[in-house]
Amino acid sequence: MTPEKLIPIVAALSFGIQQFTQVIVDPIASVVISIVKYSKYGGEQRADGTRGLRFGITDVDAKKTILGLSSFIIGLMIASTDMVRILKTSGVEGYEAWDVFITALTISAGTEGLNTVVKLAQYLKDVVKARTPPSVAQNSPAPRAT
Repeated sequence: MTPEKLIPIVAALSFGIQQFTQVIVDPIASVVISIVKYSKYGGEQRADGTRGLRFGITDVDAKKTILGLSSFIIGLMIASTDMVRILKTSGVEGYEAWDVFITALTISAGTEGLNTVVKLAQYLKDVVKARTPPSVAQNSPAPRAT
């Protein structure tokens, strides 16, 4: 796969995962957190009379963890199919486990991951451009007027 093909694929996957976690996983996470807080074993009574998660974990931190893990697991499932591989596309061979891990992290990061891939593609483009010999037209002398 070329970097030019990789960018739109990673963009679509990243956006899809981000939307899935916001629309589907986020409300489910809120319900799960509430259930855990008010369960006999999962929550604790606070001094102000409210119930919270054990060990002082806030609802926001719990939700971030659930959303992040969900996104990463989806990214890991996609990266494991060998459909998209960021390191392999960059020309780095022989590190398949790292490639799966980095690809999963990148596509699960949403728009942040996409920005990273765009920067990588620009870097690869610059490297290829630097290796390309100048064309004949660039080296030929300019015609002189007589």
